[in-house]
Order: sequence, then C-alpha cells, then structure tokens
Amino acid sequence: MSYLDRVLADSADRANWGRADFIGASDAATFAREQSIPSYILAKLKDGQFQGNAYTEAGHRWEPEILDWFGIPHNTLTFHSVDERGFAATPDGIEVLPSGELVLAEVKVIHGRVHTGPTPAHLRQIWFAQYVLGARRTKYLWRELVDGVPRRLEPHIQIIERDDAALSKLLRIARPVLAGVRAAHDFERSLAA
Repeated sequence: MSYLDRVLADSADRANWGRADFIGASDAATFAREQSIPSYILAKLKDGQFQGNAYTEAGHRWEPEILDWFGIPHNTLTFHSVDERGFAATPDGIEVLPSGELVLAEVKVIHGRVHTGPTPAHLRQIWFAQYVLGARRTKYLWRELVDGVPRRLEPHIQIIERDDAALSKLLRIARPVLAGVRAAHDFERSLAA
C-alpha cells in the first residue's frame, strides 16, 4: 500500500481534529514517560485543543520558504500508519527518492534564541512520523528569528535517522493512549445513543 493510499485528511481541516480518534505526531511529541499515560489521555480528550498562537502563525508563514530553500515539496496531507489507522502524521515536507524511499521534512521556526538541533520532543515527533510513513530519515530544518528577522541567511538542516529503540518506547506509550481515547469516545457515543 502506497503512502498516498493512507490519506486521512488535509491539514486545512484542523478544526475537526480535536476529538479525533487518532494520535498524531504532535501528540506523540509529548509522550516522555509511561507513568504519564493517564495524563496524555486526558490531554487528548480535553475540549479546546491548542489551535496555535502568533508563533504558530509565524511558523506557517516561514515553513514553505524554508522547504523551498532545500527544494523539498510542501505537504498538507495527514497519513495513517499501515498497521494502525489511529496513528497519524502530517510531515511538513515529503521527498520521494527515485528508489521510492520517502524522506520526510520537519520545519521549526525558533524565536529569540540559538537552536542547535532537535529537542527531545522534536525527536519524538520526528520518529513517530517516520513510523507512520515508513520513512528511515527526516530532514530537520530550522530558522532562528530575532524580532521576526532571520538570524542568518540560510536555514539550518540536520538529518535525523530513525531510532527503532526510541520508537519502541514511544509506541509503548502511544498504544495505551490511543486505546484510552477510543474507549472514552465509545463510552461518550453510547451515552448519546
């Protein structure tokens, strides 16, 4: 099955995602400790999911330009995993190599500070997206802004390889979180019936 056969939605439809029965890469970015699984479930179920702020908007403005700088096609589609429709990701960019291999891109805009590479949360987001899309590598791209102006002309790039051991730990959290979200939504639907 091609990754294009696994499209769930277009990111332009984010308003309908808040109570969706899937775990996205942005959700997975927060999954640091197995002991916190109940908290992750509650956060996913909470009404009024984060829709962004001024920094989010700045990132959306810069994202296409940063991808263009490196010649990477911009992506707005959300895909589900081959083996679990409840695991999803919307990589910022997707390159398809002549071999058919996918190389993902994750773009970050950093405001007012020097950034030397991905944070642990960024790595979890990247690894989860790699799992969902079946990718082995991601180009982590970032630009630092000071008062809205780029700190340097060229954006930064770092290649992040898939880490199966770290991904295994992440999935040990994601699976019960997804099960908890689904159970809560099933219960909610049964009350409404």
